[in-house]
Amino acid sequence: MVYCYNIFLNEEKDMKTFTYEKANGEISTRTVVPIHPASRNMLAIDLTEYADNERVYYEQEIEKAQAIFRNTIAHIGLGTNWRNFRNDRIIVE
Repeated sequence: MVYCYNIFLNEEKDMKTFTYEKANGEISTRTVVPIHPASRNMLAIDLTEYADNERVYYEQEIEKAQAIFRNTIAHIGLGTNWRNFRNDRIIVE
């Protein structure tokens, strides 16, 4: 069983509103619930120290947790609302 104590990977779970400039120069005001803070780094669960059979097990459990999260988002009607906002295009006012 996978227990998800905090499905959001961002400690700040409050809605955020910001001005965003797209690559084409179009500017819009966006309101979002952050899932992970804007970053140029890869977020990963490091399984390096585990044996191959353990890695397979953990990978399967992680995939189950991700599916639960994606299905929940879709179930509440937000399945097409995924967005990636480049940190360098968020205009701080």
